[in-house]
Amino acid sequence: MLRKTLTIGVLALAVTLAPELAAKNFFQKAKEKLDQVTEALDGTSYSGLSGFDFNITKAYRDGDGVTVEYTMINNSGSEKTIAINRSGINNAPSQAIGSDGTAYAIKPGKLGGKSSASTNSYPAGVLLKGSFLVQNVPTSVTKFKSLVLGGYQYNANNSKDRYNYFQYAYSNYPITELENTSGDNVRCNCPDLAVAYKGISRTDNTITLTITITSVNGDSDVGSYGATVYDNDGNTIERVGQTLGGQQWGAYSGKLPEGVPVKAVFTFNVNKAATKITLFKLSLNPSPYTIEIRNITLPAAQ
Repeated sequence: MLRKTLTIGVLALAVTLAPELAAKNFFQKAKEKLDQVTEALDGTSYSGLSGFDFNITKAYRDGDGVTVEYTMINNSGSEKTIAINRSGINNAPSQAIGSDGTAYAIKPGKLGGKSSASTNSYPAGVLLKGSFLVQNVPTSVTKFKSLVLGGYQYNANNSKDRYNYFQYAYSNYPITELENTSGDNVRCNCPDLAVAYKGISRTDNTITLTITITSVNGDSDVGSYGATVYDNDGNTIERVGQTLGGQQWGAYSGKLPEGVPVKAVFTFNVNKAATKITLFKLSLNPSPYTIEIRNITLPAAQ
């Protein structure tokens, strides 16, 4: 009787645990499948695209991120259809891992003047220039521990192998810092502009700050969303007058001819106790470009 009771108890326990074991088994299999997919997409399963010469030419600060430029030449002897940085779990992924170990998001750019994420045909024997943006990379990150560009070649006449996935991988690729200002305390994160600090003057409590801005990559339309000033007495000043080339400067005004320094003048009032501007920050249009000047000693009040 005792043996029968035990047998019934064991059977009851097995029935009770069966759904839990089945669920555990299901989730374990799901995890294993996910791990397999992740392993297939971690950059070890793909090589470069056959018949193409590829080279990353530079990575440089651009706004809050880093622009990466590269070149491709189709040496296969015939026109090929490819896409790069197209999102999707079935594609060979692109990735950028900084020297801090953080994975940063990649925004697709252009290849040969076309959207790189779109499927486009490219002729043989033609040099193509491409670029993409690695977003929100802090200035403390000086290189990419891993920089991978992935995509696919589309084979319209091959129903079995319609997509040929590829990746180009680089390790410890350096980030070029911009050298486009007149001093270490002046920073401009727009690679198309050069900024020089020219000086500051004071009349009573009215401050006049002068810089020059030069377009270094063709003529530019550069607007200003305005400046914010912080002094060493803890004050924040947002009422700042601004002119560019002697004209009022707004968000949608500001012509800069290539290679010609244009004077920008800013006026604002400070507290009598202030002796230094800790930060002058000018927000440009297009965003997120900015000009920053730090630790400017104020002339004594007359």
